[in-house]
Amino acid sequence: MNHHLLLVTICNMSILQALGIGYTSTSFTATSGNVERTFKDTTFVDLSYTIGSEMTAQFVLGSVIGQGPVATPTGDVENTSKSGTAFGINGGYDVGGFEALIGYRSESVKANWGSGGGEDSDVSRSLIMAGVGITF
Repeated sequence: MNHHLLLVTICNMSILQALGIGYTSTSFTATSGNVERTFKDTTFVDLSYTIGSEMTAQFVLGSVIGQGPVATPTGDVENTSKSGTAFGINGGYDVGGFEALIGYRSESVKANWGSGGGEDSDVSRSLIMAGVGITF
């Protein structure tokens, strides 16, 4: 019976250690017709869950918490909408204190900008990421 309780405690600690929270801020440019618009400073809060030790997988869900202005050919216009989601999956491999990382992220953002009710835009994009992390 004591061994069972100890095992449950270890599992709970592992689950808590695998959860994460992060912050992502991106800007991107979209072209509609011949008009180029830059969506500045779209900020996401990300929740993640990581499994593995030497080889890891991380699953990420994000939600928009803020958006900057939309840059148009006539100047910056305030963005009155702050909604959107993101999801991603990352993989890692531990190499002696460092971790080689590769991942995929998809973002979908809704924007409402312009005068008099403005213009609605649904912008989506996908990212492939690579990097190096420090393991501890």
